Amino acid sequence: MSRLRLMVVEDEFIVALELREVLEGMGHRVCRMVSSGEEAVDAAAIDRPDCVLMDVNIRGALGGVEAAATIQARFATPVILLTGLPGWALEQQVRGTRLSPVLAKPIDHEQLRACSTASVRRTRARDRLRLVRARPRKLGRTMTSEDPTMTGELNPPTGPAAEPSAGGSQPGLAAEEVSLAWCCRGSSRASPKG
Repeated sequence: MSRLRLMVVEDEFIVALELREVLEGMGHRVCRMVSSGEEAVDAAAIDRPDCVLMDVNIRGALGGVEAAATIQARFATPVILLTGLPGWALEQQVRGTRLSPVLAKPIDHEQLRACSTASVRRTRARDRLRLVRARPRKLGRTMTSEDPTMTGELNPPTGPAAEPSAGGSQPGLAAEEVSLAWCCRGSSRASPKG
């Protein structure tokens, strides 16, 4: 995994410095260290880190769990919760949210490496999937040969979907959409084989 931009949210300065040292030793960059939930949300809006490491018990009106949920909802940034609480106490705080993973203090460095890498990969994969799912909606507009996104002319529909349906002479839309997708610039697919 490439070098990550991480934000550390920890109100104990010594712990924050240790986390920063460990993360930088792993080859990552700590873009900011903050000590409250409010600062964390504001900093996430500005810095857009790849991942946030958030202490559950931080000072301020906005606690760690609430700040983490806000950051994930607003910016789709993965948040790893850090806690010294026993499991049952944290479970009460996290119930009803989609927050995970949670690392217990003292932090195991290998667990931290695995969690940060996995969280970012999962988020990036989800973002790619959203783009792929959104692509057909973009192709739904009318295109002409003068359209700058076109690399060639539209291919006529072929295959079973292009055959007239029993109720009329309109070709099926599936082949038309596929045909349109093949001729658009930037398509990562190989051309269809006849």
